[in-house]
Amino acid sequence: MKSVNFDDHIPHWHNRMKQVQSNVLILVTEGKVQYRWPTGSRMARQGDLVYIPAGTIREARNTEEGTHQKYTVLFTYSPDLFLPLLQVNEPVGIPTRRFSYYKDRMESLYRHTQESKEFYSVIQAGILLELLGTACRDWTAPRLPLSKEARVDKIEKHLLAHYRKTVRLEELASLIGRSPNYTLTLFKQAVGQSPLAYQHRLRMASAMDLLRSTPLSVTYIAEHLGYYDTSSFYKMFHKFTGLSPTAYAERERGLQDAQNVESSGAADPRQLSRL
Repeated sequence: MKSVNFDDHIPHWHNRMKQVQSNVLILVTEGKVQYRWPTGSRMARQGDLVYIPAGTIREARNTEEGTHQKYTVLFTYSPDLFLPLLQVNEPVGIPTRRFSYYKDRMESLYRHTQESKEFYSVIQAGILLELLGTACRDWTAPRLPLSKEARVDKIEKHLLAHYRKTVRLEELASLIGRSPNYTLTLFKQAVGQSPLAYQHRLRMASAMDLLRSTPLSVTYIAEHLGYYDTSSFYKMFHKFTGLSPTAYAERERGLQDAQNVESSGAADPRQLSRL
């Protein structure tokens, strides 16, 4: 692996048309990015994965609507690694229903890179292989019939709007006019996890954002996200991150302080040209 970058709403972001020397895996987490290459183009939106094979001549830029946020992984791989996605010779976009999963894994990959602790390169490789394998599974999976796609969309939008509240399976079943068993099976088939697991992942992603970017207390964040028993929040957070909320917040503050020291007196690192 060569590098893992996080572009966070960089004004006037633009990479001119040029050949990329590494394979690139991108997850757009906010906004939109316009990609263009000699034989085509793609507008990548929040939740989209984009794979760009090494040797591709491409241009990338913000859209007229504004800036974007994304994770970008530059990597090489052994010829012995055979994955369908790695056999393509031009960029591929993969809309995915596993956005919270991909965001969580990309964030973990980025954090391990920033920390650079002992054996971090082994952990990096493991996470990247997991991401590529899951992306291949999503890319090659048969599409659901349109009627089922519509039902899953309805459930997903409801969970995104109400993930801080208690959402029962019966409520989701009523939403799409089907039985609870059918609803559970359909959602797991489309998303790869139960509605409850999906809801917890959304909560944990929000918790990490709040711990990283605000001074809010752990108790407040737990209650804000629907965990009225703080110990349950601690257990769930540790399950997802391997850290307590307090340890996570301290680690993030330490990383931010270190980055601020490195960048003081230098040009804004966000302005550096990235893929």
